[in-house]
Amino acid sequence: MKIKFLPASKEVTMCVEHPVTAKKMIPDWYKKAPTFDVNKPEFVGTGKEVKNLGLKRCMPFLDAITAGYIQTTWCDMYVENNNGELIIRSASGPDLFIARETTSVSVGEGYYEIEFAWKTPWLPELPKGFSALICHPINRLDLPFYTLSGLVDFDVFSHTPGGNISFFIKKGFTGLIPLGTPMFQIIPIKRETWISETAPFTEKLQKKYNLSFKKFWGFYKDNFWVKKEYY
Repeated sequence: MKIKFLPASKEVTMCVEHPVTAKKMIPDWYKKAPTFDVNKPEFVGTGKEVKNLGLKRCMPFLDAITAGYIQTTWCDMYVENNNGELIIRSASGPDLFIARETTSVSVGEGYYEIEFAWKTPWLPELPKGFSALICHPINRLDLPFYTLSGLVDFDVFSHTPGGNISFFIKKGFTGLIPLGTPMFQIIPIKRETWISETAPFTEKLQKKYNLSFKKFWGFYKDNFWVKKEYY
């Protein structure tokens, strides 16, 4: 499968880096995170469960933050709170964002009730039958803003310029959002029809599954995990 990024303007091709694979944007706090909450594993009673495994041992967490592609800011941003008025400045063009005249959703007490929207300088073009989830960079609670999500059929809608993506600034944050900060994540998804159903609980099967875990950690990665690749 191939994803192609189309520039919104000639200026974009000169000034804005196209979205990069998310694996290139793994945050420093994840890289520095310990394997265990302390220097060695701690066990629950006499059982096999390790109670202090860190995120480094969770492959689904890593798969989520490295899925797809990430658009980053192409210049510095600076956030000011001027007596209750939120002001965002960008160091250069093309424009990073716009301010909405009205707020479309309520994002709770943790964010200013002022809606901004990221510009989309590069628009994905996907193969037939594929859409893309556009969302806040997954598991990036450290970022001083929150980007809303959308699911777009980029196999048929690949015109530029594309739409804008709403985001909100965390309350209390002022200061610099540096060049290269992840703005939003782009994850290609194949469109298919899904039908849901339930299954009865099978004690024998569940016990067999539980007993198959013969390692303190890493069993999922070694026996079930499937590598995901984005270039």
